[in-house]
Amino acid sequence: MRQSNFELAEECMEHANDYSGLLLLYTSAGKYDKIGTLADTTQTEEKTNIAFMALLLQGKIDDCIGLLIKTNRLAEATLFARSYAPSRVADTLALWKEDLAKTNPKAAGRLANPAEYDNMFSEMEFTKGAEQFLRAQNASAKPANQYAELYEARKTPLAERVSSAGGVAPPAEPEDDAMDAEPEAAGEDAAADDAAEDAAEDAAEDDLDADLDLDGDEDDGGDDGGGGDDDDLDLEDDDLDLEGDD
Repeated sequence: MRQSNFELAEECMEHANDYSGLLLLYTSAGKYDKIGTLADTTQTEEKTNIAFMALLLQGKIDDCIGLLIKTNRLAEATLFARSYAPSRVADTLALWKEDLAKTNPKAAGRLANPAEYDNMFSEMEFTKGAEQFLRAQNASAKPANQYAELYEARKTPLAERVSSAGGVAPPAEPEDDAMDAEPEAAGEDAAADDAAEDAAEDAAEDDLDADLDLDGDEDDGGDDGGGGDDDDLDLEDDDLDLEGDD
């Protein structure tokens, strides 16, 4: 490697089964076909971390999800599908819920399926359209000499590119009035909580004062003939005469 003899380094790594080194070498050299071969080999050898990364670098999203399911990473498969393949969420979520129900039925029942609760996933139609758009582009398979072109294209927001290709537009943002109403209601609730907290603190202080009134009298320093002194804390000199002398 230090002598830049990459062909010999690759051969050595192949004989040593240095899959992580091969992944680094192939990605640095842009050897797309070699990455595919490495993905197949590492799956056979159950080197799933290397296999997953090799598949992801090729843009083989479905194969990535399949590998996660095969290794019983059902939660990861669902979350991965949510980000990269929204059209696969329903399938992976069903497997996750079925597996989770064996140990925690309550938690499994709380997993919302976008196919059943479309009101909770208003952006799902747009993300599915974006998925189809990006799959058709398959930028991961593009040669390195097209990088500048892809870079310029990605300066345009994805929503605009999808819409220009005839895809579904993203859901509209909430109106300002609706957004302002929620903070106002939240502010009223916060004020009520603060008032309740202050009342609780005052009650706690009153209880503490009562607990510290050792002689049972309310002594607030008034002119009651005692000069405001507290008998419980009136320590005479004799009380502190440790040597027994007056």
